[in-house]
Formats: sequence, structure tokens, C-alpha cells
Amino acid sequence: MKKIFCFVLATIMLFSLSSCSNTGGVQIDYGESELYTMEERETVANMIIENYDEKSIGYKLKKIEFSGDSLCSRLLESYIKQDEYEGCIIFKLTERVPMYDIFYSDGKIRDYYQIYVKKPDGEWYYKDGGQV
Repeated sequence: MKKIFCFVLATIMLFSLSSCSNTGGVQIDYGESELYTMEERETVANMIIENYDEKSIGYKLKKIEFSGDSLCSRLLESYIKQDEYEGCIIFKLTERVPMYDIFYSDGKIRDYYQIYVKKPDGEWYYKDGGQV
């Protein structure tokens, strides 16, 4: 009886440990665009991943999704009034909120956006961001 109990307990421990180590990676949805090349969207997505700093309580970036041309175009019109920009790419980021966060104890997902703008020098820069 003890052997069966130990075997079951060991099996449960293996499954629980294997589920903790599933880091996966970040899913990227580049979407379709008539305004921005795939290379531009990849550049901005890579900037997001490289600059992503996990919060002190361990948020994990799960997905990056291009928001589309229409939203970028409308936002670019307002940004052009402020400064000289040639482009605007918006990505929606999805984070997995850790199980031990008291505000999201059920492991909810939270979404927010990041806006990158292209200046006349051709470089992309982070402009703004916030919760969806």
C-alpha cells in the first residue's frame, strides 16, 4: 500500500513540476498591413520583447498582437500635430498574471497596448502605452 501511495504522490509531483517549467515563449501575431512592411512590424515586436521588463511579482508576457492599420492611422494623425512622425505601430500585449497575485488570484490575463512611432530618421521609438 505504501508503494502505491508513494508512486501516486511521485507522479503528482512530476506533473506539477512539469507544468511550472512550461515557459513556452511569446506568441506574435503580426497581422496584415498595407502601411507597414513585415520587417517594420517584426522590428517593433522584437523591441517590445527585448525591452519587456517583468514586474517585480513575475508577470509573464504571453502574446503580442498587431492592432491594425486603421487604429494606427487615426492615432498617427493626432501625433503628427505634436511632432514629426512618419509611422505609428500599435501592439496589444497580453500578460499572464501569476497565481500568487492577490488581485488576480485566479490567474487572469491582462491586456495593454504599446505604441511605437517612426521618426524621419527611420528609427522606431516607444511613444506611449497603457491598459486596454
